[in-house]
Amino acid sequence: MPEAREAKCSFIICDEYFGPILVKDGALPLERIDIDATEKEQKRFPKSHPAHQGLPYAIDSSCTAKRGTNKSQGSVYPPPMCTTGKKKATNRLGELALIQFLTHTSAHPMSRAAYESSIKVVNKEAQHIKERARIDEDFCLIIASLIFPRVAILCNDIVKFITPKTDDYFKLTGYSSTKKDNRERVEKALQDYHFIFPVVWKKAAAAADGAADDAANPKLEIKFQANLPFHSGPIIDTINEKFFSKPRCLGRKYKKLFKGPDSHPNEFELPDTMVALVAVYFWARLHGWSSGRYVDAGGYTQARLETTYRGLLKFITDMRNDDEEQAHRVLHKLYLAVGADQAPVAALTTGSAMKVLQLGVADEDALV
Repeated sequence: MPEAREAKCSFIICDEYFGPILVKDGALPLERIDIDATEKEQKRFPKSHPAHQGLPYAIDSSCTAKRGTNKSQGSVYPPPMCTTGKKKATNRLGELALIQFLTHTSAHPMSRAAYESSIKVVNKEAQHIKERARIDEDFCLIIASLIFPRVAILCNDIVKFITPKTDDYFKLTGYSSTKKDNRERVEKALQDYHFIFPVVWKKAAAAADGAADDAANPKLEIKFQANLPFHSGPIIDTINEKFFSKPRCLGRKYKKLFKGPDSHPNEFELPDTMVALVAVYFWARLHGWSSGRYVDAGGYTQARLETTYRGLLKFITDMRNDDEEQAHRVLHKLYLAVGADQAPVAALTTGSAMKVLQLGVADEDALV
């Protein structure tokens, strides 16, 4: 139900679409009004009626349907400031915008052929976006122009948050880090996507020629728990912070769209694209440390970033194809670990991810 801002947006759309017609003809004919039935109204229509099937239908003076908020309901027919029949015309776009505002409707300019052959025969749950996108290339371009800038902002926010998490998680900064150690850790992390698994630090065996020094300052060897893909601390922390920590976060707003497999419909999983998006910027940060000292982005191209992103998506797909039940258990556990199924929580620390997952002692057989 549009409010003032949506009515204004609709006016701008109508101005672009109908403006040339008004300049030429000086009038905007109103031939008929089609509406969707509400869920309650659908039940009152015969099963054969389009309204009962969730399809739009034409109305006339016999229509008693009202639209609007509970305290501000208005009759859809007759439209305010408009007439039908021989005098069917309104000659000002302001009147058209007012009609939309008073009746809580929106204008969707399109050709009659497109409406009759496509929009009119599609259930109301899909008609406005999916079906319009299928038949209207210009509509897709407009939607893309709105979405892409938001994606860029989200990606930038992910990079800013995951950067210090990555450095801390792999102990790449600080007095004890050396260039050689960093290079070895990062090389192993990037090999075969090891970085997506939780890190387990093990004491390395003492060298024979430096036993005393090693005993006082034992070297830590990095291992990865390979039975928990995408449960690495920075991935969990970033998904929690950027998608679920606040009411306006995308994950919180659209949580109802999450779903589980047919075998476990009530055990949700995170969207594959969400997981891969965070993981690829985790990879990018690690890639900058390949030499042992951080070098700013430039060692890889945008094409390689996209290739890695698609590779991570393929990893998830292959995981499901290999063992769908096991893959679901792992991905549902990830859904729970990021706080998607509970009240918002503070951003997890790199250590707390292990507690949320209740891993306890690492499975020695799963370490790589």
